[in-house]
Amino acid sequence: MKTVLLLGGFGFIGTNILKYSDQLGSKYKIIVFDRFNKHLAGIEFPNLEKVYSGDFCDEYLIEKIFKENQIDIVLHSISASVPSTSVDNIFDLQFNVIPTIRLLDLMCRYKVLNLVFISSGGAVYGDLPNESTGHVEENILYPKSAYGISKLTIEKFLHLYSQLYGINSLVLRLSNPYGPYHFSDKQGVINIAVKKAINNVEFEIWGTGKGRKDYIYVEDFCRIFFKLIDKDLPSYTVLNIGSGERLSVENILQSIKESYVPDFTWKMKSVNNLDVTSFKLNIDKLMAILGDFSFVSFEEGLKLTYQWYNNWINKSK
Repeated sequence: MKTVLLLGGFGFIGTNILKYSDQLGSKYKIIVFDRFNKHLAGIEFPNLEKVYSGDFCDEYLIEKIFKENQIDIVLHSISASVPSTSVDNIFDLQFNVIPTIRLLDLMCRYKVLNLVFISSGGAVYGDLPNESTGHVEENILYPKSAYGISKLTIEKFLHLYSQLYGINSLVLRLSNPYGPYHFSDKQGVINIAVKKAINNVEFEIWGTGKGRKDYIYVEDFCRIFFKLIDKDLPSYTVLNIGSGERLSVENILQSIKESYVPDFTWKMKSVNNLDVTSFKLNIDKLMAILGDFSFVSFEEGLKLTYQWYNNWINKSK
């Protein structure tokens, strides 16, 4: 049995990792660190061993976790900002980069040598330079926001700690995940649009809505995560994680309207210059590692997401 420390364990990705781990029996036990001491939605997690709550910047609290537990893998999915709110450059350094460096120092001290970092498949690359090949992991990167720069800076520190101290780092440049257990109103266009449609609230599009991005159903990400941590990968590995299926916001909204909420409406707003308008992830490297892997289609993923929100909203009434 391996022990996974899940940083940001009650967020969207963390919650889905916890729920998916239930399907794997007793193979993993999971320790959660989060701002909250329990899941705000009251969800039960059979494989959840312990919960530590507090501020990621509190290095004494983070060290307490390492002192009290024998950890095999750290999954770092905490971020104090999102691209649309990333307007304070110093904030991103103080609350994303510096706490991660302290985390790496603790991992060295307590001889925890395996870390998976959730980077960004859009923000670190910038806008799409080559429509035919898409972004490959070896591209020169041009982030458009402090959020993207902080993700890239952390990637570089992971490479440094891999070279100097033997930390095995797996960097996952994740595209746009969507699906159940999503509660944010700031990030995740498919989930936010579905929620607004069900609640009869008009959706606001930043820009034209025609730029196309890669989206992935969140359970596919969870399956990929657990497959990858069982692989014998090089000590510093960067992988694009996407489905290869690109959609525009316009495509997404039309699909919701046509399939589920006929009176769903939206309006245009001025473009957010911090957001990447269009990107395509090249997932050849990922697929070479995974081998035979079947992704959930957008139509099926949207149906599952809509059903989950409908059930959740009805249950919450």
